[in-house]
Amino acid sequence: MMKVDNSIFFGRVQKMFRHYSKRAKKQSITCFRFYDRDIPSFPLSIDFYDQKLYVCIYKHPYYTTDKQLEEFYPILYKILCESCAVNSDDIFIREREKMRDKNQYEKLNKNASIFTITENGLKFYINLSDYLDTWLFLDHRLTRAFVKEETNG
Repeated sequence: MMKVDNSIFFGRVQKMFRHYSKRAKKQSITCFRFYDRDIPSFPLSIDFYDQKLYVCIYKHPYYTTDKQLEEFYPILYKILCESCAVNSDDIFIREREKMRDKNQYEKLNKNASIFTITENGLKFYINLSDYLDTWLFLDHRLTRAFVKEETNG
């Protein structure tokens, strides 16, 4: 994370959240990604899961230090709470970094913050606390709709 004006990031998050919220409401969708590394200085993605936020920070070994992240976390929470009208308890932040050799991501917590979301008339379990992935990939929405349509026919 480079030193840049946080107001640029705040403005982008606010604008994109408003835009995708309206679109999602029209489509009766409660989960969507509204920020995906739009500004190079802020390498993260932000997903909205029915009043909860899932944030992935993409750590780069040469550009992102632990000290920078530690300083950025309070700013990030403030920006997200203000622009998305969520509580800080409903923000889940994960750090992704390139894995070397045969290393793999492991279970992060045992909190089991599992809840149900509805998409296209179907219910899905989401886990935002224990793993790096949420169990529901938002970019597979069309595939899930296709499977639903084919199995009903």
